[in-house]
Amino acid sequence: MKIERLNWGKEKHGLVWKITNVFKDYEMDYILKKLPDNKIQIPAEQQTVDKKGFTTSKAAYRATSLPALQGRLESKLKELYPKLRKQYKDEGIELFVDELKDFKDISNTKCDISLQGTPQGMDYKIHPDVSSKLLTMLVYISPEASEPTYFHAYQGYTIKYREEDKQPIMAVPWQINTGYIFLANDRSQHSYANDKFNTDRYVVLANLIHEV
Repeated sequence: MKIERLNWGKEKHGLVWKITNVFKDYEMDYILKKLPDNKIQIPAEQQTVDKKGFTTSKAAYRATSLPALQGRLESKLKELYPKLRKQYKDEGIELFVDELKDFKDISNTKCDISLQGTPQGMDYKIHPDVSSKLLTMLVYISPEASEPTYFHAYQGYTIKYREEDKQPIMAVPWQINTGYIFLANDRSQHSYANDKFNTDRYVVLANLIHEV
């Protein structure tokens, strides 16, 4: 996996790293075999009607866990975490984890890895991620062309949807086996959508999670 820090401006976006060649060939084969054959069917308890009138999911739909990736990926993310956290400290960016009084280190953190599907018509609101997510890694998987995650400049107040954002929006362009990493903070504002392509959108999402 190659990791590259993006120069988007720490005052607006905090720190974001682009990652490429994340999975080895045999791991990609394993992931692709997990893709559902059918269009995403959203369970009733996860359904909501969005602002455009689409019946869609409350968030990306968790298609399946990926246990075969657990060992290598968890080890890699736990190795990366203190190095990335130090860069935030050096840049004077406070993380949400800094406010968790019961957090000491990552020895007891959970690494959650899953294949996530974004159904057609979805437009998920802007959010920074919750404080329990110490690290977020997302990798684009399928199809060949889809919408990337959108990163929004921190403005000190809430903007709900990307269409309302008048500031330049940044993104790691969609490319299979490419994605990003960040640690949750006020400036890690992002959103995702799937209303430009006539197909479901799949990513691998991995989080280091602090369990209270």
